[in-house]
Amino acid sequence: MRVDLLDGTSLIGLLVKSDDTTLTVRPTSSTGGGDARVLRRSEVERLRWSKLSLMPEGLLESLAPQHASDLLAYLLATR
Repeated sequence: MRVDLLDGTSLIGLLVKSDDTTLTVRPTSSTGGGDARVLRRSEVERLRWSKLSLMPEGLLESLAPQHASDLLAYLLATR
């Protein structure tokens, strides 16, 4: 998700937690990673959900067939 803040900055990451007053976002590794940030909703201008996967491009092609199968089984089991 992308969070645009009222101060003109943006944060791209995973939504970890959300309640009526705050959002907790863990920045993606492509944007520097690091610790999760707790943001007050009052400082958020806009939230946008990404249509792109956070999985690195070509990851499955680099895995052995059994490892790819294990990864997919794990992802389906965690739904």
